[in-house]
Amino acid sequence: MLKFLNVLLLLVVSVSIFAGCYTEKSYKTPEQAFVATGIKSKGIIKKVELTDGAIIFYEGLKNDVGVGLDRNYDGNWKWIMGSGMVNKDIEPISFSWANLDQMRGAGKGYHLFWGSVNNEEINKLHIAYNNGWNLNEDAILFDSGLGFRIWYVISTNYYGTVPGVNATGYDKEGKKVYQNY
Repeated sequence: MLKFLNVLLLLVVSVSIFAGCYTEKSYKTPEQAFVATGIKSKGIIKKVELTDGAIIFYEGLKNDVGVGLDRNYDGNWKWIMGSGMVNKDIEPISFSWANLDQMRGAGKGYHLFWGSVNNEEINKLHIAYNNGWNLNEDAILFDSGLGFRIWYVISTNYYGTVPGVNATGYDKEGKKVYQNY
């Protein structure tokens, strides 16, 4: 009888491991993983493909934009986390940041600087953070479809929890039209 129970236990453990017996669900696309989160939104605005995941910008319920990270695990997508909302602001540029996938603790992930662009003159935005981390990049801008644009810079370096960055905005001719420092 003991031998039978040992064999049965070994069989159950093997089948559980082989079948992936866990409660976390995965999905075939990052869009499906986002929808399955149950986050109340009006839909995905933009998906940014990464080497091992995707950053999802989505429309909130109050004319705002949220952001989050989906990870790809061997073709299966899982929503990892979301962070913050931005909307049209009275300032020319709004600033936010997200430490996606617990970068500091895990030593992996993405640090996202982002916000809204509320000044039509700004055609290019340069972001710098000179606190020993040497962030020095042009932001990517896109139209949110909500009356303002979104800017973002993605880094695989951890920049701490201080959202302050130096931002310089330029018009179509390259003339400086905005600076926050």
